[in-house]
Amino acid sequence: MTKNGNNEKVFEFTEEISKMENASANQVTIEKVLPLKTLEPGKYTIRMKVTDRRRNQTVNPTATFTVL
Repeated sequence: MTKNGNNEKVFEFTEEISKMENASANQVTIEKVLPLKTLEPGKYTIRMKVTDRRRNQTVNPTATFTVL
């Protein structure tokens, strides 16, 4: 996650499905809580990279949000 305007990284996280208990390679939902209390007011962009190693495909969705 980066702060818009200066592209400063404020949060980074990686997760491997192979290391998750009871996870299925067919479908997975990952939910994370972001530490918003520590963020300065402003606009942020969260970028994700999801790789399907079976099909050798990657998607890179992004979303923006504002902390007031």
